[in-house]
Amino acid sequence: DKGFGEPVESSGVGDVALTLKTGVAPGRWAVSAGYSVEFPVGPFTTSTEAIPVGRGTLNHVLLLETGVSLWPWPAYLQLGALYRLRDVYQSREVRIDWGDELQVQLETGWRVTGGWWTKLVTRGMKSGDRQDIGFPPPPEPEFRSVLEVVPGVFYQFSSGWVEAWVSVPTAGRNISADPYWGISFTGRIALGVTASPQPVPPP
Repeated sequence: DKGFGEPVESSGVGDVALTLKTGVAPGRWAVSAGYSVEFPVGPFTTSTEAIPVGRGTLNHVLLLETGVSLWPWPAYLQLGALYRLRDVYQSREVRIDWGDELQVQLETGWRVTGGWWTKLVTRGMKSGDRQDIGFPPPPEPEFRSVLEVVPGVFYQFSSGWVEAWVSVPTAGRNISADPYWGISFTGRIALGVTASPQPVPPP
């Protein structure tokens, strides 16, 4: 909050997502599809003076991605889309249908040296119209939209990668206009099952 008075802060865990994905990689191409469910676990506010850390609703997300290696160049291209079905937010004061969200992103990456890569993502999102249930509709559609440019860098090793990025909104409506940054770790976990030998009964 850059206005007058005490600063308004939002903190805590916003959402926890459980995602299942499957895919195939024929040759240089890869295609994957998935489903995710997002659980709101932190406090949520509709105050216009604070940006909540989560979405405040139980959501179902459908994912579709495809990518291609640009070998012999050390680079790749990836195109992804998701559709988020948002539940109705309800508190003691209001019931709000935020509208479902469609997000599309184009990503390209280039290996600099060793396991170091740079990447650039262009991401766009548009929601359906917000509807405050029990209130008259607003004079203009209250959808949310954003177009972001996300440069980043990541280091890849045998079992995953560590990544840092900054997201810069270039256009939008009814959404935060400030840049934000993040750090993430993605790893692979192999679950092996070892069968124990069965005892041989005596003759």
